[in-house]
Amino acid sequence: MKLSDPITPFRKESTLLNQFKTDYEYRPQQEKMADAVFTALVRDEIIMIEAGTGVGKTLAYLLPLIFHSVQNDVRVAVSTETRSLQKQILEKDLPVVEKLLGIEIEAEICMGASNYLCKRKLKDVLKKGDVGNDMVSYLDDFLSWEESTETGNFLEYEGRLSTSFRLKTARDPDGCSGKKCPYFNISHYFRARERWKNAKLLILNHSLLASHIALEKKLLPDFDCLVIDEAHRFPDIFSRSFENSADFLEIDKVISEAKLLELKPLFESFRNDFQSQYFLFPGQTSRLKEKVDHPDLKKMIEQLDLAEQDLTRQIDELNEMTGSEVLDEITILSILRKRIISISALFQSLSENPGDRTVHWIRRNENDIKMNYSLHMMPLNTGNMIRSSLIDSFSSLILTSATLTTGDFAYFAEQNGCSIRTGDRRGNLPERLFTLKLDSPFDYNNRLLIYLPQNMPDPSVSEGSFLQRVSEELKNMIELTAGGTFVLFTSNRSLKKVHDIIKDDVRFPYEIISQLDRGASQALSEFLSKKDSVLFGVSTFWQGIDIPGDDLRQVVIVRLPFQVPDNPLIEAKTEIARQNGVNTFISLQLPHAVILMKQGVGRLIRKNTDRGIVALLDPRILSRTYGKNILQSLPDGQIYRDFDDIKIKYRNLFKINP
Repeated sequence: MKLSDPITPFRKESTLLNQFKTDYEYRPQQEKMADAVFTALVRDEIIMIEAGTGVGKTLAYLLPLIFHSVQNDVRVAVSTETRSLQKQILEKDLPVVEKLLGIEIEAEICMGASNYLCKRKLKDVLKKGDVGNDMVSYLDDFLSWEESTETGNFLEYEGRLSTSFRLKTARDPDGCSGKKCPYFNISHYFRARERWKNAKLLILNHSLLASHIALEKKLLPDFDCLVIDEAHRFPDIFSRSFENSADFLEIDKVISEAKLLELKPLFESFRNDFQSQYFLFPGQTSRLKEKVDHPDLKKMIEQLDLAEQDLTRQIDELNEMTGSEVLDEITILSILRKRIISISALFQSLSENPGDRTVHWIRRNENDIKMNYSLHMMPLNTGNMIRSSLIDSFSSLILTSATLTTGDFAYFAEQNGCSIRTGDRRGNLPERLFTLKLDSPFDYNNRLLIYLPQNMPDPSVSEGSFLQRVSEELKNMIELTAGGTFVLFTSNRSLKKVHDIIKDDVRFPYEIISQLDRGASQALSEFLSKKDSVLFGVSTFWQGIDIPGDDLRQVVIVRLPFQVPDNPLIEAKTEIARQNGVNTFISLQLPHAVILMKQGVGRLIRKNTDRGIVALLDPRILSRTYGKNILQSLPDGQIYRDFDDIKIKYRNLFKINP
């Protein structure tokens, strides 16, 4: 290696990074982060690092990580939430690291099985003529890609690909015949798995990492050290990977496909009684606080378990045979067997008291006219699972994001199974776990204007009056910036209400792109392609969206992002916290809102030349005592209450003549 240590390039006196990054500027925060990461790697420590926007955290952890990998001949991994960050690591940051070290690094982006084309399933679809009307016209283009692709990864295909066709041709691990499949040696997925084994750097996403843990770490090759970037999202994604759910129509279909004649009347009786006992409106959710006590539930579990045993026997017998028809049958039976196991486990969980380890809930689907309820269960505290499977098992672990703290690291540590108790400096933290907070180097005071309009109605008192006033305020704000605005909502209902009010104003000249009308991906594409447009979005656009430059000049946050209190998971956690004498608003609701607010505000300033307005329309940020906590967590922009003042400051910021 060219370098004797991975910190030298980040030091103020060094010119190494300037040789490979033309826009590189020295940042003391980046040097501190690189030093902290390398120390953690050398000493086998865990560190949580909040690195504000502009620190350059990716390079600050990647260079020490790769240096450690090469020096010790170990495989390492980075997990992210977004595909864009994975590409940035592979295509932008890793080449810089390779030049600094003077070596090439074998790196692979690892994805779940459903991202890969299955050659056998494609052949079956073509043989049966089951392409689908929405794909027929584009089939030749897809087949040309299939013949030339080296990866078989759907994300690399740039042509038209219908959802149904992708599902029909994607690899399904439950229906895979493995080495028995005639396409095994040329399987895109298994060839990718071989490449993973040869790589020194694995670039994952959080969902794949969670699946790897759930499958007892058998999905990916072993790796010694792990960086979890965009770590503020990992606990939620990890929790969702352990959710088990099924709706009544799906269960009925499985029973029919398995020809479980004795089970069908039992399930019909259960479904009718269940719907009578728990009446819900379409879209409504209700938590089940006690076990489901139904006389047929135990019998259904027994029948499902017997069916699973019978299917296992059939699959074992078929595995002794050969031929494509046999493989097709094994695939069908394997998928059916998996669904039966899942439904049986769901029923078993519902038949038991959830206690303080599990949460159960039911939901009636949106626009439902058939009373199609879905049943759900999820472990209540997956933080302990993160603690045992990650924090206590890897030699070194780095968790980083621009938004980890809510004043301190207590909330994030708690989510990861490491509680910090008041009055106890380390609490339940492992002795080898440390924290580091690094502020952004951006000049927010001269680049960011924060607008808190006066006399806004309290949304918790009168939502209708609040949204009407929001609509009026938005029209003024959007006119001031001539579009180029994100408007972030906390619910679909409020987005639709405000959108309907504004679009009925024929004098409003700016195009509004609604996430509800187009979907997140298309809405973002349209916003980027249509200059001076306005995007109305919900949760997707609060985080992970990166639009540097003046295309985005304003972010409006309509309402403080508190979690819905009757969400089953939040409700269960709140009850347990109260039983332990914990203030649930301070320990759960407020920290979550602070993290999301920091993420939402962070959409505007993505590089040191960015500028604009962040408008916070919820008056509770000033009228309630907790508002001070939220404001203190945000960047230090200039705060204005009067619209005439913000108008003057904005024009000065962009040098616009009145």
